[in-house]
Amino acid sequence: MAIYNSLKEIENNILKERDIIVFNGIKYITVQNAILHFVDDENDKIFTILGIKDKYKFCQIHYGYEPIGNHNRLVGQFPIAINKDYHALTRVAIGLLKLC
Repeated sequence: MAIYNSLKEIENNILKERDIIVFNGIKYITVQNAILHFVDDENDKIFTILGIKDKYKFCQIHYGYEPIGNHNRLVGQFPIAINKDYHALTRVAIGLLKLC
């Protein structure tokens, strides 16, 4: 398990399951198909904090494909990546860290 606190720390790495990313002081943990809020189920909180209006579009750009279950657009849900696509999750984390 690695802990990434900044863009510089993550840039040359690929996330793995259980890695922790800290966005603006908020801890998230990498799972097989998403990045989840470490404390509660407000998994999409970082998108609101950063002013990202369409979290699915943001993730689609960084994943390189449409998030799984895009039609659901559930509140609180982090847009789902293809299972174990850690490269895509890393691209999203970098995109979010660039806005922090």
